[in-house]
Amino acid sequence: MTTTPAWAVYIEYSTTVPDDVHDELFHRLNAYGAAPTTSPTGNFAALIELEAPTAELADTRAREAVSAVLRRVHGSAPIAVIEVMSTEERDRRTFAPDIPDLTGVPGIAKILGVSPQAAHKRVASPEFKRHVPLATTIDGRPHYLVEHVQRYAAQRSPGRPRKTPEQ
Repeated sequence: MTTTPAWAVYIEYSTTVPDDVHDELFHRLNAYGAAPTTSPTGNFAALIELEAPTAELADTRAREAVSAVLRRVHGSAPIAVIEVMSTEERDRRTFAPDIPDLTGVPGIAKILGVSPQAAHKRVASPEFKRHVPLATTIDGRPHYLVEHVQRYAAQRSPGRPRKTPEQ
């Protein structure tokens, strides 16, 4: 038995709507399983979930449903953004942590390939501070974005400089 895939379609229109119109859109789109929202740029947007055999058909059906309701309540507007994804992908994005990877001095030591003592000295150096800004302090200990430490490690030469032989 084959099931039809479920899709989540985000559609953002190049228009803003007043609160009373937004409320009316909410009630009318609810019948389609759509959740209207306001985008970070202030545009009207909707997230609709539907079943369709392909992403292309989900895109078409979502455009038709949301655009028809918007036209009746507010007037037509051009689409600014449309994104079609499986509901599994939508869930993965929704529940993904928003906290970036952080590391303290022990992690910096591993990334740089040095001892913890050397990492403490490195963290205190003006060069490190210039390239790797402090992200936060947890329990009184500095923490940095792993991405920044890795970038710093990639641009530096590991180990001590070679001694030149005396002549």
